[in-house]
Amino acid sequence: TYINEHYADELSLDDISVAVNLSKFHMCRIFKDITGATIAEYLNNVRLTKIHSLLVNTNESLGVIASQTGFSSSVNLARVFKKAYGVSPSEFRKLQYEKQA
Repeated sequence: TYINEHYADELSLDDISVAVNLSKFHMCRIFKDITGATIAEYLNNVRLTKIHSLLVNTNESLGVIASQTGFSSSVNLARVFKKAYGVSPSEFRKLQYEKQA
């Protein structure tokens, strides 16, 4: 819940562990056992879901989307997005527009 509510913030393991009142090592083990993902993987998935929605539903620039979703830059966002989806955010947005036309 904390990650879902604060995905746009600059989150550290220390921040999250304080919020859930667990040591970061114990928290990481429990989180992985329950979700099957590391905290970093889960955070990226939450952010990518929001990015996907913003690319489809807005005309915001990648820089604005990056700042709204917790990425340090549009370059970093594009790298993570392309690794996850196999296309750049710009290509993805273009493909979505073509589908709607």
